[in-house]
Amino acid sequence: MRACTLITALTILTALVSLAAPRASAAQAFPIQIAQAACVLGDTVHLGEIAAPAGQFDANEWNRLAGLRLWAAPAVHGQQLILSRAQLREMICQALDNSAADLRLPNSLTIRRGGRVIGRNEIQRSIVEFLTPSLQKLDGEIELSQMNTPDFFFLDDPGDSLAVSQVSDINPGRVTVRVTSRTVDGRDINKINVSFHIAQWKQVPVAKRPLRAGEGIDPATMIAFARQDVSKLDGKPWDGKGGPWRVNRTVGAGGVIYAQNIEHKPLIARGDKVDIIFQGQHIRLATRGVAQSDAALGATILVMNLDSQRQISGVVSDNGVVTVQ
Repeated sequence: MRACTLITALTILTALVSLAAPRASAAQAFPIQIAQAACVLGDTVHLGEIAAPAGQFDANEWNRLAGLRLWAAPAVHGQQLILSRAQLREMICQALDNSAADLRLPNSLTIRRGGRVIGRNEIQRSIVEFLTPSLQKLDGEIELSQMNTPDFFFLDDPGDSLAVSQVSDINPGRVTVRVTSRTVDGRDINKINVSFHIAQWKQVPVAKRPLRAGEGIDPATMIAFARQDVSKLDGKPWDGKGGPWRVNRTVGAGGVIYAQNIEHKPLIARGDKVDIIFQGQHIRLATRGVAQSDAALGATILVMNLDSQRQISGVVSDNGVVTVQ
């Protein structure tokens, strides 16, 4: 970074006595940080309105430098002036009479007439405070990322406050909120939208090995649990409760088992060998058959009688038992 020469206290004293301002031959360097954005109230921009010491600095010397007049401020309330890095270096060094040893310059500086500037950190804190009540209702580990917060935001008046409101539902995934400058009478102006990602990390069931469609689930041997961001999943994960269950579609090894991909395992499944019981008032006969469909307890089902090769209808009365009356 190009440096300029600092006016020492001796030089200032000499200037006051002789009405001349010879430069010091060996000036001490000091760093000055120039802001990315600033608000000014008067007709002239002063160094102290756009800059601050970046390290140890003599307070009296900084008070002197802070009052230096730089250039004309925007003429109208709300009007902005944007200066490039090169423009800032040239204009500030000229105002300092080449006395700034170390200017920490942003890529550009935006100056606004009137109002108050809010930095990125304060914007993010306000958004997090707004989100917290909703995020506390979510289980698992919640993480905010990819927040496209601007570097700064202008409030229209120094008395205005930063307000955050909801644009989209606050659920895991991509979410947008609106940041505004809220006036003392409740009006919202200078609006911007800020989007970000809400990750919800939970333990979800995954297949230990490939599962075939229609296969019954044995949680002890077929299911493991893995930490995943549920906002990036294709559905609601199965909660692992209840049963017995079976998968209704093929799931690869390590694949997430979704609630919509499981169903209650029927008491009798299509193709199962069953006992067919012919129950009469004074007689009871038994034979073997094959279920033609899935059926739960108490449901009516067609079975193929293996002796006669005829389909008959009966009611599921027990596990693997169909009663015909």
